[in-house]
Amino acid sequence: MKVLEVTTLFPRWSNDSRGPIVYETMKALKNLGVDITVISQHGPRCHTWEEMEGIKVYRPRYFWPDSLEVLHDIGGGLPAAWERKKWTRMLFPFLLLAQTIAVLRLAPSHDLVHTQFTISAAAAVLSERFHHKPIVATVRGSDIYRIPKYPCGKEFTRLTLSKCRKITTMSKHLLQTTIDLGIPKEKFEYIPPPLDFECFHSGPWEDREPFIVFIGSLIKRKGPDILIKAYQKVASQFPEYTLIIVGSGPEEKALLEQAEYLGLNGKIKFIPRLSTPEVARLLRKSRLLVLPSLEEALGMVVVESLASGTPVIGTNVGGIPEVVPPSAGKLVAPSNPDELSEAICYMLNDLDELKAMSIFSENWARNNFISHKQGALRLKEIFENVLKNV
Repeated sequence: MKVLEVTTLFPRWSNDSRGPIVYETMKALKNLGVDITVISQHGPRCHTWEEMEGIKVYRPRYFWPDSLEVLHDIGGGLPAAWERKKWTRMLFPFLLLAQTIAVLRLAPSHDLVHTQFTISAAAAVLSERFHHKPIVATVRGSDIYRIPKYPCGKEFTRLTLSKCRKITTMSKHLLQTTIDLGIPKEKFEYIPPPLDFECFHSGPWEDREPFIVFIGSLIKRKGPDILIKAYQKVASQFPEYTLIIVGSGPEEKALLEQAEYLGLNGKIKFIPRLSTPEVARLLRKSRLLVLPSLEEALGMVVVESLASGTPVIGTNVGGIPEVVPPSAGKLVAPSNPDELSEAICYMLNDLDELKAMSIFSENWARNNFISHKQGALRLKEIFENVLKNV
């Protein structure tokens, strides 16, 4: 089976931290004997053509000079670029055109086109009358929660996804939200979130340090500013704890200024970016992960945290409640720093209970999530069924 993968989120070079779940899925499919070619987006310092661990990767140029190809470099993905840096909106048609031409060139020599996010699905759909290959789409969250709010965004999303043979999601909330846009229910397939259990696992509780971590893009919808405001009360009650914020994005400067204004410079540590193994080690060393998102399809960092035996405080939005049971963490209302600080203090106040949650979290994750190989097997099965009905 030869599959053409079209995505806007993929590593830009070896050891790049962008798009790990897409990359791991592609490697798992390759290990199952699927011939994979990836079309992603170009950017500064990127190769146009290269091979990464046996996967052919093509990044078509979409603007000149390449210093202006910045859509891949803005934390939070394409919606963050659209909302934060309005001048980049002129780049979107060029990115779509470049991916559409790339699909036109490469799809005829493949059996099926699999897309990640709706702009890449649109590239496959626009060129379908010429390549005549079935299209399977995977939606990730921001393309469903954000794009339909833009002018004509809902119609763009509905028309694009309605032309796909199947649509996969890893969150039941995301699945239902996509159906609510007016897309037939029978097109959907739910695949639980895949995870590298060899990388994300627990360690001895005694090795954990008084760390509270946030891991994610530094954008408004992830709620890091709410966490910093909530942490002011936490720091006064639990001075031995350090809040570690891992990520980069357009809100980074504002967050640094907020921490300084609240007198929390010595209590908060900012780390721009970590590799996947480094994230896993940090989670094993930490006592609590906090994800105060305003919207979230699922939150893969929550899945990784639970598998690492690190309890989670998350907001009661999107798919987060699907993956945080009461015995593994706590849910709070979004945009409520007082409730968030109370939840953090409550959990830190009883380390025996936190340790019990840690043990439960890892066991629950192993029983409810799947490996990348299992996810790839499910995806391959969907591809095979689609090809049978062409």
